[in-house]
Amino acid sequence: MRVVPRSFRPAGVFPTAVRSPLLPLAALVLTLGLAAPAGAAFRGTNGVIAYEGRASASGAILLAPHAGRSARRLAAPGKPADPAFSPLGRRIAFGSRSEIWTMYEDGTSVRQVTVGPEPSRDPTWSPAADALAFARGYKGDRDIYAVDADGNRTRQLTTGSADDEAPAWGPTGAIAFVRDGDIYLKPSGRRARALTGGVADDREPTWSPDGRQIAFTRLAPAAPKPRKGKQRRRSEPRLRELWVMRAGGGRERRLKKLPAGVSTPAWSPDGRSIAFTRRTDHAEIYVMRADGNDRGNDKREHGERKHRRKNAAHHTSPPEANDPRFNRSQ
Repeated sequence: MRVVPRSFRPAGVFPTAVRSPLLPLAALVLTLGLAAPAGAAFRGTNGVIAYEGRASASGAILLAPHAGRSARRLAAPGKPADPAFSPLGRRIAFGSRSEIWTMYEDGTSVRQVTVGPEPSRDPTWSPAADALAFARGYKGDRDIYAVDADGNRTRQLTTGSADDEAPAWGPTGAIAFVRDGDIYLKPSGRRARALTGGVADDREPTWSPDGRQIAFTRLAPAAPKPRKGKQRRRSEPRLRELWVMRAGGGRERRLKKLPAGVSTPAWSPDGRSIAFTRRTDHAEIYVMRADGNDRGNDKREHGERKHRRKNAAHHTSPPEANDPRFNRSQ
């Protein structure tokens, strides 16, 4: 569900010099209550944030500027989820009523682009914004499909008995997606192949702006039970962690050990930082240097500097938001 257009420029919400490994997103962390899960899409050029939370239940996507001003509601059918900006930030794709929809950023021209007997979810824009990829099917039988942005020419891209989900369309036309806890790559016109393997559970692939790397989350396997007679050590909790690898697979590396699990990574427009959701007793969005370097750590909460957003969506407690996604060009 991450979009990387063919060209991009660094966005204003990211500094050109990053001093801390974990930085607030434009001095912003959405501090959230424990409501239903939510999704967000971040417009990198001007800091506008599209997200769905409590407002989704009443049929709205919220657009909020990063400077702390009030959010703007965009009316949407049903209960919108998984908002994703097009590469130029002019349109938003989202899921609702088991179908994929699009609208302009001002909320006009709401259009249903998929029609099918099986539910569709997880939209991601093509680099040219002329098509959308998405996951279709019921749990246990999901595949990746694509459809033109005007709703024509729906075609199936993957097949198999396993669930294929969470597509991310890369700048070269290849689509990364998840199958049975591994990251797969589906180049245009070729068969899909695995990029990761083993007992770890890998999810949520997202492309770097230059198309050379893929960030993803990994849940390490449980520690083996101690042998009979051996004293069992106190085990650390299993946490989903942020990893990066080459776009073609290989050189997998964990960026940084964090005290809480992470989800939904997204690259900054200049490729220097990665945003992600971190949940403790509430969900918050953080930004980490893409190299995981600790230089400039301010020694407070492992280098994190948290800022709470006020008056988001006119709630005293902002709606829960996660799943950051960036537009990477103007």
